[in-house]
Amino acid sequence: RSFPFVSKTLDHDFVATATRAIVGLDVEPLDVLHGVGKVGVKVPQFSFSRLAGADVQLGVEMASTGEVACFGDNRYEAYLKAMMSTGFQIPKNAVLLSIGSFKHKMELLPSIRDLAKMGYKLYASMGTGDFYAEHGVNVESVQWTFDKTTPDDINGELRHLAEFLANKQFDLVINLPMSGGGARRVSSFMTHGYRTRRLAVDYSIPLVTDVKCTKLLVESMRMNGGKPPMKTHTDCMTSRRIVKLPGFIDVHVHLREPGATHKEDFASGTAAALAGGVTLVCAMPNTNPSIVDRETFTQFQELAKAGARCDYALYVGASDDNWAQVNELASHACGLKMYLNDTFGTLKLSDMTSWQRHLSHWPKRSPIVCHAERQSTAAVIMLAHLLDRSVHICHVARKEEIQLIRSAKEKGVKVTCEVCPHHLFLSTKDVERLGHGMSEVRPLLCSPEDQEALWENNLAQLLKLRGTKDRPVDELLPGKIMASVFYEVSTRTQCSFAAAMLRLGGRVISMDNITSSVKKGESLEDSIKVVSSYADVVVLRHPSPGAVARAATFSRKPLINAGDGVGEHPTQALLDIFTIREEFGTVNGLTITMVGDLKNGRTVHSLARLLTLYNVNLQYVAPNSLQMPDEVVQFVHQRGVKQLFARDLKNVLPDTDVLYMTRIQRERFDNVEDYEKCCGHLVLTPEHMMRAKKRSIVLHPLPRLNEISREIDSDPRAAYFRQAEYGMYIRMALLAMVVGGRNTAL
Repeated sequence: RSFPFVSKTLDHDFVATATRAIVGLDVEPLDVLHGVGKVGVKVPQFSFSRLAGADVQLGVEMASTGEVACFGDNRYEAYLKAMMSTGFQIPKNAVLLSIGSFKHKMELLPSIRDLAKMGYKLYASMGTGDFYAEHGVNVESVQWTFDKTTPDDINGELRHLAEFLANKQFDLVINLPMSGGGARRVSSFMTHGYRTRRLAVDYSIPLVTDVKCTKLLVESMRMNGGKPPMKTHTDCMTSRRIVKLPGFIDVHVHLREPGATHKEDFASGTAAALAGGVTLVCAMPNTNPSIVDRETFTQFQELAKAGARCDYALYVGASDDNWAQVNELASHACGLKMYLNDTFGTLKLSDMTSWQRHLSHWPKRSPIVCHAERQSTAAVIMLAHLLDRSVHICHVARKEEIQLIRSAKEKGVKVTCEVCPHHLFLSTKDVERLGHGMSEVRPLLCSPEDQEALWENNLAQLLKLRGTKDRPVDELLPGKIMASVFYEVSTRTQCSFAAAMLRLGGRVISMDNITSSVKKGESLEDSIKVVSSYADVVVLRHPSPGAVARAATFSRKPLINAGDGVGEHPTQALLDIFTIREEFGTVNGLTITMVGDLKNGRTVHSLARLLTLYNVNLQYVAPNSLQMPDEVVQFVHQRGVKQLFARDLKNVLPDTDVLYMTRIQRERFDNVEDYEKCCGHLVLTPEHMMRAKKRSIVLHPLPRLNEISREIDSDPRAAYFRQAEYGMYIRMALLAMVVGGRNTAL
C-alpha cells in the first residue's frame, strides 16, 4: 500500500526500482532524502456506517477501514487537505471538548488556547472545562449526566446530547478516551465518552479521538486560516515530466465586454490568453459604456468575475469630468488610463487642463498609463515631471517617441513604456500584404525606420548581453581609481567592491589600519584627505558609528560607506533589496523577519530603514539584550510600516517570506560571559525549514557562525551565497553612478 504513496510523494517510481532489483538489473542510487518540495500525509478513513454492528449495542469502537493521502507545501497543508478528503468539515463556530486523562489535558493546553485565539466558542465536559478555565482559557462547561446506562436510553439525558449534535450546535467534537480504544464488549465499553463519540458519528459531526491528531489539526487550521487553496504544483501530478514556465503578463488587453461581445468577451479573450501562455491580463476601459465611474467599474468587475478564465486586473478610464471622483477606485483598479490621442472609443481627453487634473488627483501609489503619440508623448512626460509623478506610455510605435523616452530616463524622469509585438514585427511595408482592414490598429503601423528604432532601444536585451559576469563592462570606468580604506576586517564587502571596480575597467588602491600610518597615530581625517587625493572614489569602513559621515566632510572625492561599527551599512541594504527583487520579482507585499543580533547589526539597521520605501511587514526575533535599537524602530513606525516583536523563531516562520539571519557579534561584547549567554538560542535548522513557506528565502550578510545549520545550504531557499554574488553587481552599479556620473552609458 505504501509504494504508490511514497512514489507520488517523492516523485519517483519505486515500483519500477524494486522490479529492477528483483530481476537483478542495475539500480542507480537515488537521492530522495531531501524531498522534492512537497509533503505527503495519509490519514485514516473511517466508515462506521458500513461496519457490521457499528452501533451502541454491539460495541464496535472507532477503527480505520482505509486511508486517504493528500499533498501540500508543508505537512499542515497536506494534513488538512487529507482530512477534508475524508469528509471532514473545517469548524466555523463551536467546538465540544472532552479530554479524558490529565496528561492529555496538559498536552493539549497550547492547542486549546490556539482554538480560543482563532475565535471558536469552546464547550467542554465538567472536568475538562474546569481544567482549562483554571489555565485562563474561556470555556463554557456543559453537564450531560448519563444516569441511565442501558443501551435503549433514548428518552433520558442521552436525548439531550443527541439534540445538541443533531442541531449541529457543534462543528467539531474533540473526545479523547481515558483508555487506548479498540473493540470491547458491552460491559466494558458503555462509557459516557463512547456514547458521545457514537452520537457525533451518527450525526456527521467531525470527530477527533487522538491527541497527536488533535494537535496537528489545530496547528493546521491556525496556519492555513481556513480551507487551503488548490495548488497545481502539488495537487496535480502526472507520470510524464512537465517543465513549468512562468506565465506572461499582458498589460494591455482590449476585451470588448460590455458593448461589443461579437468581437471579444472575457471568456474568449482570456481563453486565447491562456492558449498563448498569458496568465494575467490587464483589461482596458474603452468599452461601451466606458469604464469611468463606480457603477460601470462594478459592472466591469462582475463581467470579469463571471467570464475570465485566467487572472485579470482592470483599468479605469479618465474622462474630462471624472477627475474628482475616479480616484476613489484607485485601490480596486490596476491603473488609470488616459487617452490623449484618437483611438477606438470616446475617452479622448479634450485638453491639457484635464490631463493636469488627473495627474494631480490620482494617487501616486497607483500607475497612470497613457495612450500618447508624437507631441502628446512629450507633453504628458513633461507635465508628469513637473507634478513629480511617474507615468507609463502605452504602445510606443515611433522613433521620435522611443528616443524621447530614452532621453527622459537618462535625465532621471520617472517614465516607463511598452511596445506591442505588431509594431516590432510589422511596418507600413506589410499593409498591402495584410489588407487595410487587418492592418488597422491604433497607433497605426509605422515605417521600417520606426520599427528599427524600437529594436535599437530594446534595453532588456542590451542589459542581458552586456551585464553578465562573463563579459565585464570594462569600458565604463577606464583610468579611474578606487581607494579601499578598511579599518575593520572584511571579506565580502572589500572583495566585492574591488571586483566591481576592476570589472568596470578601473583600478584599486588599498589601505588598512595595520600596515598604514594609522599605527603611528595618524588621524582618520588626515588619512582620508591624503587618500582621496590619489583616487576618484573612496570606500571606507570604520569601527566607530558616525565616523564615515565625519570623514566625508574631509574627503575631496565621493566617499561610500562600507560600514561604520554598529551604525549603518547602506550598500549591504541595497544588495539585500536587490536580492529580494531577484528572488521574488518584487519587494512589496512581503513579510521580512530579521533574526539575531539586531542591536549591533548594522546591516539590519540600514535594511529596516530602506524597507520603509516598500509595502512590507517587519518581524524582529532577538534575545532581550540584542533587540532592534529604539531609533530604528521609531523611524520605521513613523513611516507606517507594521512591526512585530517575537521571541520564538518557529512561530514566525509560517508567515515569513524573507528570513534574514545574522550572527551574534563577539567583537561587540565586553566579556565572553555576556556573549555566550546570547549564543545558541536562535539557530536555523532543517526542522525549522519544514515550517517555512516553500516560496521563501533565507538571507544572511555573512560571515556565518552556527546560526544556520550547514544542512540548509542545499535547500533551494538558502539564498545567502547568491546574495553575496549580487553584492558585486549592485556595487558595480553604484560605482558607475558615483564615478561615471551622467556620462556613464549602458
